[in-house]
Amino acid sequence: MALSLLLLSGDGLLMRSFLAERQVDIGISTGQLLTTQLSLPPKQYKTTESQARFLRDLLPRLQNLPGVMSAAGALTFPPSGGLPSDFDVAGLTHSERWKGDMVPCSWQFFETVRLRLLAGRLPTAADEDRKLKIAVINQTMAEKYFGRQDPLGRELDIEALKNAPEPVANPRFQIVGVVSDMKNDGVRRPATPEAYVPYTLAGYGAYSLYVRTFGNPAALSTALEGQVLTLDRSVVPQGTTTLESALEVSTYARPRFGLMLFSVFAGIGLLLVSLGVYSVISYSVSQQAREIGIRMALGASPRDVRSQVVAAGLGFILMGVGIGMLFVFLVGRVLASQLFGVFWYDPATLGGVVAVLVVVGLASSYLPSIRATRVDPAIALRHE
Repeated sequence: MALSLLLLSGDGLLMRSFLAERQVDIGISTGQLLTTQLSLPPKQYKTTESQARFLRDLLPRLQNLPGVMSAAGALTFPPSGGLPSDFDVAGLTHSERWKGDMVPCSWQFFETVRLRLLAGRLPTAADEDRKLKIAVINQTMAEKYFGRQDPLGRELDIEALKNAPEPVANPRFQIVGVVSDMKNDGVRRPATPEAYVPYTLAGYGAYSLYVRTFGNPAALSTALEGQVLTLDRSVVPQGTTTLESALEVSTYARPRFGLMLFSVFAGIGLLLVSLGVYSVISYSVSQQAREIGIRMALGASPRDVRSQVVAAGLGFILMGVGIGMLFVFLVGRVLASQLFGVFWYDPATLGGVVAVLVVVGLASSYLPSIRATRVDPAIALRHE
């Protein structure tokens, strides 16, 4: 009973944690979104310009596919961020290093993944063609680095671009817009500061493609890959799938596996509780057959006998629950690191588990109690 309480409590906590994790808004609209990963061969695409040209030629092809709303490319994949970078803002002093993520992306990215514009404007195709050094920052960066000051028009230094494959000598970008946060440090942690810059200024040789469709995005997988291969057969799309399916594998698979594993052991534990309590009480009833017969001969009613047997079973149950609660409080702290959105001592979960075990235990005790009322007093008295 004690071990089953520990397993069922762990299973209940993991289930609530998993459900809380699934309900987290990652900041973008994941429905009707198809994605794939591209890695450009370095021999054919050595320069930033050659990489930008490939994406500039590919995106209109994808945009013109039947059933496609918009298509974009970016060096990020939610809920992971882009490239880590230090930041600095001209005219603002700070004691600690400002860190965050930098994301090279096409101008269609914000519309495609449905990031909301909160202030300013979004990049345009003309900005990319003119290779303007402009940046869009997320809400977290605006609040953390600028506070109540207006970030629009301020100049942002992005240190990571100095170490790009084709370094940007003066990586100072003018902030033109602020967008809503997208999860970039996992589902469980808050978003970190992030800046989006035109992909035409820094080529890293890899992109995630995003294609928003009117209908089922999976139906366009073959067409998407065909357009990439038609443009250049040396560029092979990898992992083409819907964004929702990709998140199931990359983000939710591990907690789901832990939940399933715990559920199996918890189910076995619950089965053992049922069989164990039933077996112990049944054995106890068989050993007390003579005593039960005497009680019934002296006038004890079947209800009294059933109550006596069930009360004995309840004693075992409560003893197991008490020991099990000690196990939970000793081991629960270890499980706390695996939980999200729920405390390891969550009263609702522990109360529900205790209630389930008590009900199962009483049900297992009730069956032997019925058998006890069928003892024939005359036969019981002659037994020994």
